[in-house]
Amino acid sequence: MKKFLVILTLFAAFSATFANKVNAMAANAAETEYKTYTDKKFGYSIEYPDIFKESEQYEDGDGNSNFVLTTDDGKYDLTVLGGKNDGASDGNALLKEATNMEEDDFGYVYGVEALPDTARSGADFYTLKYVTDRTGPESIVHVYGVVNKNVKAVFEFRYSQSDEEHFKEMIAHMEKSLKLK
Repeated sequence: MKKFLVILTLFAAFSATFANKVNAMAANAAETEYKTYTDKKFGYSIEYPDIFKESEQYEDGDGNSNFVLTTDDGKYDLTVLGGKNDGASDGNALLKEATNMEEDDFGYVYGVEALPDTARSGADFYTLKYVTDRTGPESIVHVYGVVNKNVKAVFEFRYSQSDEEHFKEMIAHMEKSLKLK
């Protein structure tokens, strides 16, 4: 009987500790303040957590806009990319392009291998998560993109696997807020 009471007490303590951690994460996500970035060239916007500071904003060689943010400690980063849509692409085609693992003429593979059960797409969006050697085996990159007949916009958020639950609400908020004109 004593063993049962000890086990029951330990289980109750563990449950309370776990519940407190989950509640703290939920409260932290609910209390997060967001800033809004609007790309004037392509007209898309996104709300992003105020934990990020603008690091760099530039136009690449293809004329696409790139907005790069990072945390003060460099532990997390967020990149928002946007550009013209060629008119033929939809979310399904963009997901296929993002996960195309074929080599080009120079031996470079541009696609990524999506983590199981993370790749989804439709006519106007796509999403996936992947792990990359570039940021270490413990990092996840969450990708979410929206597209219409004129413009496409994508955010890529890098975080450690151990922080995935912590960022769940923030990612959902960013996905809802990524809008095209």
